[in-house]
Amino acid sequence: MEGLLKDIENMDYYQTSNLLKSMGDMDVIVNRILTNRIKHLTSISSSYEQYVNDMNLIKSVAYEKIEEGDYEEALNIFKSAYHEFKYVELLYYIGKMYYKLHRTNKSTEYFRRYILFGGYLKLDKVMHYLALNYINYNPYESQSFYSSSKKYALLYGHTFTDKRFEN
Repeated sequence: MEGLLKDIENMDYYQTSNLLKSMGDMDVIVNRILTNRIKHLTSISSSYEQYVNDMNLIKSVAYEKIEEGDYEEALNIFKSAYHEFKYVELLYYIGKMYYKLHRTNKSTEYFRRYILFGGYLKLDKVMHYLALNYINYNPYESQSFYSSSKKYALLYGHTFTDKRFEN
């Protein structure tokens, strides 16, 4: 029984559901464990799909406003979406909108929140925006952020250069 339980923990959704179908009503406990495993796997999958759908909808509505040149409205869309969903990726977009609106302090605040709350997918871009925010105030720190952005970009498999930072 213990060996079967360990095997169940390593099964994916399809393996688990096939085993459940083949067992029928043989063992109520194993049946219940398999059913709970399927529920767990389904909830992970559906929550990720929901996240992707939410982000696609939010970005499409906000990008329509950006195309119209209404950055303030796009910012409000991202902020209200973050208030409702608390997706870390939205902090990046909020910081980016503040940057586009030339509000460097708010932009820096949201980019730092993105890092603080574990955002990593756009870390190279965040570091680059932070470097641009600091370029006039603290050139040394600005150069440090730019160096970090290039390192993260290499980790993600892309490169870029910004003539404002290259000697």
